[in-house]
Amino acid sequence: MQYEEYEDGCSPEAPSFIKLTPDGNQLLIWEDLPGGERRHAKWSLDDAYIIATEAGYRVENLEALRSVTERDRSLEADLTTMKWFDYRYLTPAAATRLFAATYTDCYRRIWREQFDKDEAALKRPLRNDDPFRVVGPELTNLWRARQWADGLAYPYDFFIHTTFQFARKRGYKRPPLPNQLFGAKMIPKLTPALAMAWRRSMESRARYGTSANYRNENYCGDPAQDAHHAHILNLLRAKGPRPLDIRRFVFDERLLPEQRAVAEFGRELVERGRAQVPTLEEPPVYRKIKATALKPGCYGLPGADQGDWPCTACRFRVACRRSADLVSQTAAEVWGTDDPRAADHRAKAAARKRKERARKRASAAATR
Repeated sequence: MQYEEYEDGCSPEAPSFIKLTPDGNQLLIWEDLPGGERRHAKWSLDDAYIIATEAGYRVENLEALRSVTERDRSLEADLTTMKWFDYRYLTPAAATRLFAATYTDCYRRIWREQFDKDEAALKRPLRNDDPFRVVGPELTNLWRARQWADGLAYPYDFFIHTTFQFARKRGYKRPPLPNQLFGAKMIPKLTPALAMAWRRSMESRARYGTSANYRNENYCGDPAQDAHHAHILNLLRAKGPRPLDIRRFVFDERLLPEQRAVAEFGRELVERGRAQVPTLEEPPVYRKIKATALKPGCYGLPGADQGDWPCTACRFRVACRRSADLVSQTAAEVWGTDDPRAADHRAKAAARKRKERARKRASAAATR
């Protein structure tokens, strides 16, 4: 599921109402806008786009609540401060879809490179293109593998492809499955191998956030933006800094405020950077995003707020808790419980116990 942001997105306080159709797979959403205007739309849980409004977050978080355990959801607030910059504003559900799509791309790429290039395009390493289509072990493993990559702060393509290469050298005959990406047997030696490969990768091609949320015109003091500024400064320091790089990050890509660059490197060097030939043929489109749209990805996810940092310092905390409560209320109305995943676990455990008791009774009767 792709994720779009709109400048005219509703504020966190805008009321909205979500109702699922009888088949449980479609949502009818009303939103009251300023001036008494009301808009509504139907969203399928399989739709390709979700608008970054309150209703959009609730659709995504309702899907996560339906599919993922509270233990796994409880890690998302911390991971929002660690993960690679391009993912910090994605909901966990959207990030998991991106991770799954990247896994498939990397799987086919490694198959093309190391096995059979003609078969590569036909490979389907995952049962479903959308991991949320079926709730089960595959989704759980993708969610946890994505969390592991987020905790290490690596882009998904780098993490998955490097892990595939590492596994091949370790004797794996096929690319690892999602649950093997964070398996106990692989982690001790994989983690330092990833760190070494990341250093080499950054030396050859610097990587940084590409989202419009990090452009200077959208700076609002958000923690993710400040962390990205620190990353850009580290990239500049690693090579000098060079006037051409200052031109690129400050004036062309607009990823570092001019005053911040002056404070770090002095006015003379920044002016030398300004005088350089533009590094881009076409600079990024100017796209102003309201500060209320720059919510962390964990916003409104039930179970994510554990009552400590970073939630206690988040400027959206009150609205986040209200949104999470509404998601839980919607789940209770639709599925009869505010935690359908836990209820499903309990129901399956009870069914297993009934089956085991029936087996024991049958066995006892047969021995009489």
